[in-house]
Amino acid sequence: MKKVLLLLMFIPIISYSQISTIKVADEKDIKTIEYDSLKNFQGENYSNYIGQDLFLRPINEKLRKYGYDNFKLDPNGSSYSDSNIYKKNKKAESNYEELQSKVFTVIDVMKDPSRATNRTMAYLKLKFKDNEDVVFFKYSKVYSHSFPFTVMGYFEKSKEIFVGNEVLIRDFKNASAMNITDINNGEVLNIGTDKYYKCLDVTLDGKSFKLVLLLETEAKQKFTFNLSTRFLNIPRILLKSEAESYKVKFGNSYWEAILNEEVIVGFTEEMTLLSWGEPKSINRSSSGDQWVYSSQYLYFENGIMQSFN
Repeated sequence: MKKVLLLLMFIPIISYSQISTIKVADEKDIKTIEYDSLKNFQGENYSNYIGQDLFLRPINEKLRKYGYDNFKLDPNGSSYSDSNIYKKNKKAESNYEELQSKVFTVIDVMKDPSRATNRTMAYLKLKFKDNEDVVFFKYSKVYSHSFPFTVMGYFEKSKEIFVGNEVLIRDFKNASAMNITDINNGEVLNIGTDKYYKCLDVTLDGKSFKLVLLLETEAKQKFTFNLSTRFLNIPRILLKSEAESYKVKFGNSYWEAILNEEVIVGFTEEMTLLSWGEPKSINRSSSGDQWVYSSQYLYFENGIMQSFN
């Protein structure tokens, strides 16, 4: 099995004060609503952002000259008009220095008035936390990579869940080779699913500026793992309590197969989902169900896998 090489270079910013010291309680004119989700990107459920504080993450140094995309002055104006871009730079996007690391409160959301894109796009109405300016962010309901914010409630909830606890990291079995390295010396680490790693912090990767878990091995080596991988089709981060519960529930042999992304006759549907994720489709019949994956078919009767090919 190939080992995960998630970050080729990590610039530690463990004391990244912009995101870890924000005092949302100080804001009095707009009440912040408790964030009731374990996901940063809400997709179609973008109304969940109303009342939330959003931290605009920095971007890679090489891309900063291009600025931020999709910040508009008027949602009814043209998306392609330079005059509708908030704080336009020379590259026809919003100036990086004017926006980076700003915090906004979402005071409203609205459908995209454009007929051409209103199925996949919407607008978030944002108020700056440090002034009275209001700006509109054109939001994709589909593409999480185009959402440049970290929801402060999600960040705080993630710290609550992970910091001080141990986690299990699952390999990307079919991923191209990527290293997990010690953030201090660049040494490639042997990360396995037979070990648990203590979470020291939830912070930002200094290269991609995505949220990561800062983890520590028994030998006190430190490495990071992208927090968003917990919510992939196959979750890559499990709390120790979750993993131990599954091991007891399924038995050692089935649990080892799941961690190795294998399927075995006798698997329940729950085991299969943990091992392979959601199928592309399910064909149902009176005799049982056929789960369709990219290269294999699994056959279930009464929720138990009977065969595969």
